[in-house]
Amino acid sequence: MPSPRIPRYRTRSIGRTSRIHRPHGRIILAMVLAVLVAIPATAAGAAVRQGEKVSSDQAFNVLQIDANVPVSVKLGCRGNVDEGIGTVGCRWRAIDDQAIASWQLLNLQLRPEAGVRNLVAELGAHTRSFRDTNVEVPAAYVYAVLALDAEGEVIGRSRVVDAAVHNQDREIEPLYLRCDGHRGEAETVERGEAIPDISIWTMCEWRPSTSDSTAGYVVWRTTDVGGRIAIARTGLDQTTIRDNDVSRGHRYRYVVQAVDADGNTVGLSRPANVAFRPHDRTPDREIGHVTDREIEVQPERRVEARLERDLVRDR
Repeated sequence: MPSPRIPRYRTRSIGRTSRIHRPHGRIILAMVLAVLVAIPATAAGAAVRQGEKVSSDQAFNVLQIDANVPVSVKLGCRGNVDEGIGTVGCRWRAIDDQAIASWQLLNLQLRPEAGVRNLVAELGAHTRSFRDTNVEVPAAYVYAVLALDAEGEVIGRSRVVDAAVHNQDREIEPLYLRCDGHRGEAETVERGEAIPDISIWTMCEWRPSTSDSTAGYVVWRTTDVGGRIAIARTGLDQTTIRDNDVSRGHRYRYVVQAVDADGNTVGLSRPANVAFRPHDRTPDREIGHVTDREIEVQPERRVEARLERDLVRDR
């Protein structure tokens, strides 16, 4: 079976592999062969420190992904443990039509051990999913998928997504999450004329976890046109976030996850749905209470009253 190819980028070269001279002697030869076997798995990726929080930019560097390559692939990955055996299932799709000849699925282990770049699989153009069985339990990973053309050059990529693999042998605390769509209006000056500038955003708030093992929270968002991504990671002292990366005519689903110091889930909310109409003509002093169908505009005092009723009901 041929060794997996390290992708080439049109915008920037990753680097060249140095030629290895084979010395004499069985011991030295064995050492060289061990290095050659390890190269496809690590691809000379830089390691991260154990327990380190990895940003998207750091993941790009470690996974050797060129940030200038357009994001043209939607990727979603989820970890699972069945009878003590861990797996991570990933699915993806191309956003636009490209001359894709093959895919490369990459991952990077974050916890409990420091990780390096790992080429999980190299797959044909018609493959849109893969189950990674070479994972530890418990562990946390990030994944990315690259689209390659017939010449082996990267022509598209996904964003980096998280995947946790851990046993669910302990009870998961249910968390209360509420997300609402909002709109505001400001004035911008263009050619000496004041023009209304209407913006929209989502506000999410959740009740703190009561578990002593909770170390922070992760807010996940799923859109009607893409996969799931983590849009915020907060400490124990923050239980609200504002999502400005929303657009009219789209639906959004939010989930908050309470995690311990190792990234294991200790609390999880039900999804909170938010949808924005393509053309919102809501009066300025009203805000939107959002359902999973459309914005149902209500006066501000009625929204506050409903929030209070929900809080009393859930106590």
